[in-house]
Amino acid sequence: MMLTDGSFIVELFHQYEEDLDTTWSWFSDLNTLTADLLKMGNQLPFFVLEFLFQRSYKTADQATSNQALRTLALRFFNHALGRPLDMVFQNKQPPKHLLDLFRSSLLPATPPRNNCKAFAESVQCAELLCNAGITLRRKKANSLLEIDFRKLQIPPFALKIPPVAIDHLTSTILVNCVALEQCLNDTSKHFTAYIRFMNCLLRQPEDVRFLRTANIITRIQPDDHEYVINLLDSVREKIHFNARDSYLWKQYREIDSYYDSLGAYIWCNLAGYNVLSLVVSILAATIALCSWLFTWLLPTK
Repeated sequence: MMLTDGSFIVELFHQYEEDLDTTWSWFSDLNTLTADLLKMGNQLPFFVLEFLFQRSYKTADQATSNQALRTLALRFFNHALGRPLDMVFQNKQPPKHLLDLFRSSLLPATPPRNNCKAFAESVQCAELLCNAGITLRRKKANSLLEIDFRKLQIPPFALKIPPVAIDHLTSTILVNCVALEQCLNDTSKHFTAYIRFMNCLLRQPEDVRFLRTANIITRIQPDDHEYVINLLDSVREKIHFNARDSYLWKQYREIDSYYDSLGAYIWCNLAGYNVLSLVVSILAATIALCSWLFTWLLPTK
């Protein structure tokens, strides 16, 4: 069975590459097939795929053959996710299986380890952050993991998050990448950290609406807001993770620092006022001040 499945996968990648310029009509649902290939329970040892690939398609040497197989696999997955086909990241370590290869291709550069004693282990939800003056912006990035926040940037106080489509394929990727990280002690916990961060942002349907309005969360209807929250909650409940080890530790610190600042406090209080009422109040206060100054400056008889 392992050889049969492996032969199908190797031939699949080759057929896909040969039919890249066509509609690829011989398989109608690419996302479903991709999701099945990335499920943890369906993984084959990568050396089995390399063995079959080397004997099916003769290349100059083993290293070239292994590299070609990894490139073919990632180009196939890139097409399903809508990423540029030439965007192929190669991990120095040999992949354990297709899920490991795919996950490694999404990992961003990791900042230096957090050595700060004072550290925020959570962030406020999207609605509270927006009320405090932080704007949510869609970020063009190669990986959904590349979340960015800096107070000193243009525009200032913008939490930039790559778009994520909420569908069967994305759910499969998130769940299985987290499961892989939880099973391997020597593997970075990037997807686990991502789930934890997004779970902090999205705590109620209104938070999902903020990200949907910013085109960060796509392929979702208003009635599906609860589904997003339940998905993140269900994954979050099954993970064991120390936020101090998160690759997003700088974002935690920067967001928490701003949210506790005087500027955020003032913005939060202004956000509760109706704009028209606020303008009228300012005008009334200005008129009253001018009237008082006029009365005070008039010479007394």
